[in-house]
Amino acid sequence: MKCKKIVETNSVYNLSKILEPSRIQIFEATTEFPEFISISYRARAIAFDDLCKCKFCGKTHGKLGKEFCNATCRSKFVNPREKVLDNRINKMIQRGEDQCKDLIEGEDYLVCKICGCKSLELSNHIKVHNITSSEYKKQFNINSVKTEKQRMQMKGENNPAFNHGGRLSAWSKNFKNGYDEAKHEQFKKDQSLFMKENPGAFSRASYDSEEEYIKSQTRNLDWFIEKYGEDEGVFRHSEKTRKWIHTLSLKTNDEKAEINRKKIFKKGMISNLEKEIVEMIKNEGIDIEHQFRIRNHIKWYVYDIKKDNKIIEVNGDFWHANPLKYKENDVVFKGKTAKDLWEKDEVKINFANEHGFVVLTIWENDFRTNPQQEIEKCLNFLTR
Repeated sequence: MKCKKIVETNSVYNLSKILEPSRIQIFEATTEFPEFISISYRARAIAFDDLCKCKFCGKTHGKLGKEFCNATCRSKFVNPREKVLDNRINKMIQRGEDQCKDLIEGEDYLVCKICGCKSLELSNHIKVHNITSSEYKKQFNINSVKTEKQRMQMKGENNPAFNHGGRLSAWSKNFKNGYDEAKHEQFKKDQSLFMKENPGAFSRASYDSEEEYIKSQTRNLDWFIEKYGEDEGVFRHSEKTRKWIHTLSLKTNDEKAEINRKKIFKKGMISNLEKEIVEMIKNEGIDIEHQFRIRNHIKWYVYDIKKDNKIIEVNGDFWHANPLKYKENDVVFKGKTAKDLWEKDEVKINFANEHGFVVLTIWENDFRTNPQQEIEKCLNFLTR
């Protein structure tokens, strides 16, 4: 009662002087208040047992007699978001009716499937419903939130990104805002570390279903047709293919060779047998080149192991049709006979010979029967 009487009978200026000796105790009793609230306001709150909490957000604001901490909270309490949103949508619906009066649905405007509003820019309108374009298309099973006219305006040469040549890609050296090589090198290191720590991250087994796995792969013609329809899908797929071929044609032979090398590793086309032999040779301290490439005017020939002018080819019994296990007319896989595979390997070896290389062939059956003998054969061949 004494505290209440002091507060009631003194001005704010005198009250501050009177309360100064008890500052610490008063601040400790009103820790819920923001730091900027004065000691006189705090004393009033103690005296009248009123911590002055905002009716909308619940924060302690220290303004005696005030129901809200600021005008924004007052506005939101009096006009909740639902009410404001309803008013906004009603205005949009009315405006849409006026704008689309003499226009064609689908070609000039679209109708929102949530609120029925006619909109010239549906992709912008649906944001008011707090939903993304992807979520909207999935929920209502539609292909696009763009009108036919808008799609035509962005198709092919009309698209601002048409043939940009890397100018709009942050991962391209031609990026208009500058190529950040250090950033990209760090990304490669991080990605490499991630793949080492998570070897099955993108394998088929890491997906919940076969459908999810296929969805994550490169989008083929079937995907485009399913998404955009027959005519539009074929057009978009052909444009994608044309751009890819154009981009690839701009690369040097060395860059193309590096791409092929990475594809081989990525697709797991290197057999465990080859990896095992390479590892054993390297453990003997011999410096070899793995997956060496020579190009003719049509294609690249990839050889398993190379040192100086010597090449070792590691042949699996099945993929290369070991003569000890197959006759020349035996069909091995995909209609190819053993003779077809032998002729293909012969062309490859002859091509290496023409370029000054000597070739040794190691067969899977021989290595599995006597691995030490075959490794000795490799070492003698490479070091003599």
